[in-house]
Amino acid sequence: MGATQFKRAELEDQEIISHYFEHHTSRSCERTFANVYLWSRQYPVKWAIIKNALVFKSEDENHVSFAYPAGAPEDVKNALEEMMEYSKAKGRPFLMYNVTPEYFAQLEEWYPGRFQIEYDRDSADYVYESEKLATLSGKKLHGKRNHINNRLCNIRILCLNIGCHLLHPCHCITHNLCKCSIFLFHFFVIHLVISFLYVYLNNFVKLL
Repeated sequence: MGATQFKRAELEDQEIISHYFEHHTSRSCERTFANVYLWSRQYPVKWAIIKNALVFKSEDENHVSFAYPAGAPEDVKNALEEMMEYSKAKGRPFLMYNVTPEYFAQLEEWYPGRFQIEYDRDSADYVYESEKLATLSGKKLHGKRNHINNRLCNIRILCLNIGCHLLHPCHCITHNLCKCSIFLFHFFVIHLVISFLYVYLNNFVKLL
């Protein structure tokens, strides 16, 4: 796997990545192209096809880890062998993320007792009901409701339809907010979405 060229996900990679995700499904939010594209701008995540399986690798000077491969079972097993050899050659422990209970059961079948799984609460997916987000009803969302009401009383809001001509200013504004805001995560997500739209629409206009 050492000679394999990993690359950051770009818009032109959507077809092949989505093909693997559609044919080898998982309930994890990380098995969507939009998620892969957006977060690869923040983290050192790159992808490649290894032994006919789709593999994502996160690597910097301090660590190496892999997402569980997407592919047919026999291809996944072959890819795992390559991934383990790569980690060994780098002198790093073999680490994987996005391992669901079903995937861990498959690992146990192939490598009995060889791996241990740890639940990482900070990496868990979370789901909001649209009605709850729209109304912020109930005691659990009381704090968010008060926070928003307080902000509405202290800022002037201007609502505009975001067309192509406003994407670049919005992109710059959210980028700056990410640097200084105490609500870093919220603005970062907004910044990623606008970045995606900005790049996508710019490419679309070029095609026209």
